[in-house]
Amino acid sequence: MGTVYRHFATVEELEETLAWDRFDELGALLDADGDDVLAHAIEAHVRLMVDDPVFERVMGRPDPHLEETGRRRDALLTRVDVALARARERGDLRPGVDAGDVVLLVCGLAYAVRHGGLRPDDPQARLAVRVVLDGLRG
Repeated sequence: MGTVYRHFATVEELEETLAWDRFDELGALLDADGDDVLAHAIEAHVRLMVDDPVFERVMGRPDPHLEETGRRRDALLTRVDVALARARERGDLRPGVDAGDVVLLVCGLAYAVRHGGLRPDDPQARLAVRVVLDGLRG
């Protein structure tokens, strides 16, 4: 316990440090080529938030405790905006949707899946993700 507090002033700082790899995973998905990049990233984001309660807590914080967490979250949102712009150029995205909207939808989906007693691969959970993805399409 003492070793942890020598490196992290609070539990929140420890949690954020543990979540950094998750930001990188999602960023790598968003940087990939292909038409379904956004859909794959949203599906992965829901899965991560359901399977990793620490990542969910970090994503749900309005103000990160560490500057690096803020940088990583901002970089992820920028990547989401780029993926949205590519989808918009192809005519695959309804107008007016931005990265903040997508993150809000993902957080809501993850909450619904987890509190519904579902796993991300359950048919009902997959249907919920599909409905949201269909709703994002133009």
